[in-house]
Amino acid sequence: MNIIFEVYGGIGKNIIATAIVEILRKTYPNDNLVVIATHPEIFYNNPNINYLGGMDDKTELIENFVADNQHNCKFFVKNVYQESEYIKGETSIYKVWAEMFGLRYRGEKPKIYLSKEEKKLSKVKSKKPILVIHPSGGGIVPKDHPSSQPYNWARDLPKKLTQDIINEYKDEYEVHYIKHENQPQYYFNAEPATQGIREILILLLRSDKRIFIDSFAQHMARALNLPSTVCWIATKSKVFGYDYHKNVQANDFEYPTTMHEYQGYAFAEPLLNMPYSSTDKIFDIKQIIK
Repeated sequence: MNIIFEVYGGIGKNIIATAIVEILRKTYPNDNLVVIATHPEIFYNNPNINYLGGMDDKTELIENFVADNQHNCKFFVKNVYQESEYIKGETSIYKVWAEMFGLRYRGEKPKIYLSKEEKKLSKVKSKKPILVIHPSGGGIVPKDHPSSQPYNWARDLPKKLTQDIINEYKDEYEVHYIKHENQPQYYFNAEPATQGIREILILLLRSDKRIFIDSFAQHMARALNLPSTVCWIATKSKVFGYDYHKNVQANDFEYPTTMHEYQGYAFAEPLLNMPYSSTDKIFDIKQIIK
């Protein structure tokens, strides 16, 4: 039988999906597992997968595995973000995703597999220990929309706080901050990490300290067994996070809010909805750097 698993979404969601791949392989040990993903790089070298492709390969893969054998295919293509249990925000996304497909979740966590060359590169030493910080997630400014808002208070670290953290470590560490090439944020005393997904993976493996937000880097670190500090504001560590990391919760909201992730807390949450008098009130830096 051909098992068709489609993963549509950002880098972090694709990393989470590696755990679902493992569960599918355990459930269907002798069947062909076909993964179609928006970020197929995440699944490179994964021994659980028989066939892998990106969204551009979807038509060809469907023709090869489905067109003449529909009776011999099983599809796993539903979007976990539309599930009731996910929207309620009380259960780990891993459990929700597995049970949505009628699969048994046994605590599987994400896994990323390295090539031989990547293993060699990950062991390259630097003159100073490396700190990697991921301060901003989904706030990408399209080139044709320069007025778009790049800062998302619900997930991102405030720019001043990020610079303060960098300044705290700049003498002892070689500091890198992960950013998309279209994100306008730049910081002094640190190098922007705008490389591809697999290059970021190697950077994390070479790092000695990591400070992240709820975005793909914290999932990648867990997949690579790299304990990190993760800062949480409006999203929830019990849904997206790991006890493996040091989870730092933002200060309590100064103002009441009736917003829920189903209604808001999107990738570009407007400052108008920020329940703090200023971004300085969101985190206590001592909780992050201690």
